[in-house]
Amino acid sequence: MQCPVCDFEASVSTFGDPLRCPDCGAYYEKAVLAKAKQQAILPTAAQSSAGNAQGYKAPERSRGRLYIWLLVLGAVVASLCIVSVMDSSKRSANTIAESPAATPKPSDKDVDDWTLFELARKNIKARLKDPESATFRDQFIGESGIPCGEVNAKNGFGGFTGYKRFLASGNGLAVVEGDMPPPEFEKAWSELCKR
Repeated sequence: MQCPVCDFEASVSTFGDPLRCPDCGAYYEKAVLAKAKQQAILPTAAQSSAGNAQGYKAPERSRGRLYIWLLVLGAVVASLCIVSVMDSSKRSANTIAESPAATPKPSDKDVDDWTLFELARKNIKARLKDPESATFRDQFIGESGIPCGEVNAKNGFGGFTGYKRFLASGNGLAVVEGDMPPPEFEKAWSELCKR
């Protein structure tokens, strides 16, 4: 597990319950919500609901809200992709009608997918200890419109960690397998990265 504030990396048991970074003392849920709010993924109301009068909120609730916002974000991206595809097909039909001898060019959807993958790779690399060593494979856009795939990179000791699944958005939010408890990651993967 990696702290979203100071990038300290250790096992989930080291972070304790509630999840709190032993290096900088940041609470994991609050740090993730603050980072998401900075990048305009969550509305302002989420900040006020991030903590209650005691200063702590149950991890299941805040993570649940994060997953809901990821689903909403995925739906928005998917609808934008659909509109883009419909618009590109209209433009393609007009181009063919105007110049039948035109050479085929990559569709707007191919360009949009490439752009999404580039943003996803950039966001994933920002979370890694050695971003230059990152290699990606099996990248695809899930039915939700979220870029998904696998990444392998060197850890703080200079050794490769092995390929881990990731899901990312174009707005800076990126989650690598191991950043959250396995059941929660599996749930997010099955909902957002369905092919």
